[in-house]
Amino acid sequence: MTDRQISPSQFAELATAISARGVVPALEMLASSLLEQKNYRELFTVRQMQARHKLGLPVIDVEQTRDLSDPLRTQLEDAYVEACREVGMLLLAEGNLREAWMYLQISGDKKAVRERLATLEPTEANSNEMVEIALYEGVWPRRGLELILDSHGVCNTITTLDGVLPNLPRQEQAEAASLLVGYLHGQLMENVRADVERQQDQPPTETTLAALLADRESLLAEGNYHIDTSHLSSVVRFARMSDDPDTLRLAVDLTQYGRRLHKQFQFSSEEPFADFYPAHGLFLGALLAQAEHLRSGEGAARAAIIDEAIMYFRDRAEKSDVEAAGTSAVEFYISLLARLRRFDLAMDELAHLIPPGTPTMGIAPHLWELAERSGNYKRMADICRERGDVVGYTGGLAAAALNADKSLR
Repeated sequence: MTDRQISPSQFAELATAISARGVVPALEMLASSLLEQKNYRELFTVRQMQARHKLGLPVIDVEQTRDLSDPLRTQLEDAYVEACREVGMLLLAEGNLREAWMYLQISGDKKAVRERLATLEPTEANSNEMVEIALYEGVWPRRGLELILDSHGVCNTITTLDGVLPNLPRQEQAEAASLLVGYLHGQLMENVRADVERQQDQPPTETTLAALLADRESLLAEGNYHIDTSHLSSVVRFARMSDDPDTLRLAVDLTQYGRRLHKQFQFSSEEPFADFYPAHGLFLGALLAQAEHLRSGEGAARAAIIDEAIMYFRDRAEKSDVEAAGTSAVEFYISLLARLRRFDLAMDELAHLIPPGTPTMGIAPHLWELAERSGNYKRMADICRERGDVVGYTGGLAAAALNADKSLR
């Protein structure tokens, strides 16, 4: 953006325009000049002046909208938003992301910034700015992580994601997980295939880690491994965020590799994932079976996988001492049930396993969310009554009554 000084003759032209033709033409002339100079900051100020004049307000008003009442206040705010959109788009077209976002976040044009991030080629000059807007401003977290992965590698990307993950919406968490699962699985497959080829003097034909490792115990003998094992465990942990079948399939394959590693690489974790790779294999395998069922229909093998996972995580939840260890094991169990669409069972287990008033970690859906997703508000009301929650009880009964009214219409 250029902040070129206006010449003395232009000052004279503006003065003549105001005296001869009035304020509106003069402001438009100034706006055109600033647009030509790409002086977008000043253009924004002129657009504000034009909006105030059009609405019969003082052209110069430092207090702006403070004392205005509707509809005038709304009209002025709408004009300001439109000015933000115009200036933001101009800055965006030039690749000035940081300043463009200052305006476009006000106008709500997040999609336009994402589209620009998709086409803008990262350079030494703009890559930090791209990461800042994509990841830390929340415009497109996956794109920001891709840039970190390309420039700083998987270790820095994992560390960064661990820091921002709690602040990301659920869908953005899933997209980030898919990125890292796909990347690490690809790297690990490449390394294992190269090892197999060295040993047998020809490329292997297998297409999964599980198949590559079958009957090839020497690959992981004596503590051998093919990728940083801390990276592997972190990425498997991130995979819990995903419901995408392709991502889950790769993640389950990663657990097949992880469970075959030497015992020194079987990292300990909190319940219900103390037995890290086998437990994650069950959790992710059940989600994969559910996703495949939704895609192509029921199957006995998929049902068996889901039932095994439910039994395992129920056992870990029931054996967990909530007062001593917290609610993590119970909440992961309830979360799994909800993601498997066993909403009524999830509500029953929540009532059974989490004592009233116990602080939770936000892993499992709230009782109200489970009721909304299942439509079983009567069960919610019953649970709330048992727990002495008069507000939840009333809300459940009210929602149940309204639902019944809708079904009769």
